[in-house]
Amino acid sequence: MEVSKNDYQGKAEQEAAAEAQKKKEEAAKKAEEAEKKAMEEAIKNPTIIETLPNGYVLETQGFGGDANPMHIKVLLADGQVTSVEVIKADGETEYYGHELIKGTELMSPEGKAFYDKYLAAPFAYEDIDGVDIKTGSTMTTKGIVIAIRQAIELSK
Repeated sequence: MEVSKNDYQGKAEQEAAAEAQKKKEEAAKKAEEAEKKAMEEAIKNPTIIETLPNGYVLETQGFGGDANPMHIKVLLADGQVTSVEVIKADGETEYYGHELIKGTELMSPEGKAFYDKYLAAPFAYEDIDGVDIKTGSTMTTKGIVIAIRQAIELSK
């Protein structure tokens, strides 16, 4: 079987196209990771809005970022988080973050598990360690968890 010059060119073009696609995908992945890291850095340190006798109101970023931060009220007593209330969440996604915050039936199963454990009932301080934030509204969940952790640290 003879291989023509056109066969070599066609194969070379396919390999070049595949390599270009691979580089494009890698660049997109790096850009996504950089954006995610920047967002994570932005929500690491919630701001205290109000100090309460038994807790704090904290401002933290969720999906809405700096432009539309969340305000989270965290109440504490005797080594427990007794209440977590999201009192402002204008920047959170309508059918993801807001559903998680409100505890509606439209939540994902992971969102419901998070809501039931951390937003609907008291829990021990150590229960927040290792929490799974993959709820379908990850940035909202992460902002809430970081606010809870900050309130716990401030109370010590």
